[in-house]
Amino acid sequence: MNAPLRLASLLAAVAVVALGIATIGGRPAAGPPTTGPTNPSSAQPSASINPSPSARPAGLREVTSNLSPHFALDVPGGWEEWMGAGWYSLKKSAATGPFPVEIVFANYRTNAFDSLGCDGPSETAIAPSIRALMDALVADPRVSITSQGAVSLANHSGEFVDVQLSPSWTGTCPDSSGQPAAAVHSLTYLRPGDRQRLILVDNKGAILIVRISGADADSLGAAVAEAMPIVVSLRFTP
Repeated sequence: MNAPLRLASLLAAVAVVALGIATIGGRPAAGPPTTGPTNPSSAQPSASINPSPSARPAGLREVTSNLSPHFALDVPGGWEEWMGAGWYSLKKSAATGPFPVEIVFANYRTNAFDSLGCDGPSETAIAPSIRALMDALVADPRVSITSQGAVSLANHSGEFVDVQLSPSWTGTCPDSSGQPAAAVHSLTYLRPGDRQRLILVDNKGAILIVRISGADADSLGAAVAEAMPIVVSLRFTP
């Protein structure tokens, strides 16, 4: 699932309004970050990967997100940090072509995508609970769900779901060039060919969104396998 990323711009402020659409240096990335639109000039790679503690397994470094509540992750070599207003992303480096794996972290915000003006059913304000959001996704005619289940990150309970745009959906968004697209429940932005794993984790009443995507729909399984060791290393920090 690729949206143009790497021209030091992420179209719309957390690329879909995060979840706006991201564009960086002419190279398609794995799709828009997962919460409100990003200012194109605010999307920049970060060089702030901190030296790992001696107790950390060889080859891993600790990175700390720009989100609040803050959290840290253990990341192997070959990954780039990107961040913007309201989102934090890790992308596996590649010499050419789309990023083979992208992990986007964002805090859930109700009605984050209202300004996008996409076609679709109006999304009434949903109580900010993981159960309510999952129920809304399952019932949404714009979305096809291929897998879902329970997860736990940093001793916080959550759920995951694999989503893609429903083949029967024909609605568009202003930036989708007449092609089907949908901004879904302030969680993600989907176009044909996009396939994502969404992980929702409760942290003291706030919901952290984790979105994993590959270079295309068929590569989601491989992307999840590569991303999850990083995701499960998540720990909230003061």
